[in-house]
Amino acid sequence: MFTEKIKDFQASEPTWGEILAEVADGLKMITKGEFDLAKAEAKHAAEKFRHSMVLAVSFGAMAIVGILPLIAAAVIGLGISLDGRYWLSSLIVGAVLVIVGAVTASVSLKRLGKEDLSLPQTRDSLLEQKQHVQNRIDELREAARRRAQ
Repeated sequence: MFTEKIKDFQASEPTWGEILAEVADGLKMITKGEFDLAKAEAKHAAEKFRHSMVLAVSFGAMAIVGILPLIAAAVIGLGISLDGRYWLSSLIVGAVLVIVGAVTASVSLKRLGKEDLSLPQTRDSLLEQKQHVQNRIDELREAARRRAQ
């Protein structure tokens, strides 16, 4: 009777091979899922970046074309007020434009540097999966300890 209970208990406990197969299958599924998630997130981030860059380049080109006549008008108007010294008005207008452009570019680069490109969903999912695997390992250790007793 006692030996039958032991056999029943042993039959209900998974074998080491079954446990390792379960862990291996779980890790395989986790790895594939995380890879697919990272790939999807990277694709989404790349599409957003590409779209923003296309808009920036397009409207930047329009702004450059549109500003040229305004720059010419500023140089001429300042040159007239400087008694015909157009070289000085060109220098002043050019310096102002360089300063404004440099400050704007610097601010834009700083803003781009603060952009989160770390795939946050993938990171969070990996942390969850790591915790799940750690819990399963703890369960396996507990099962091994029980078997050893």
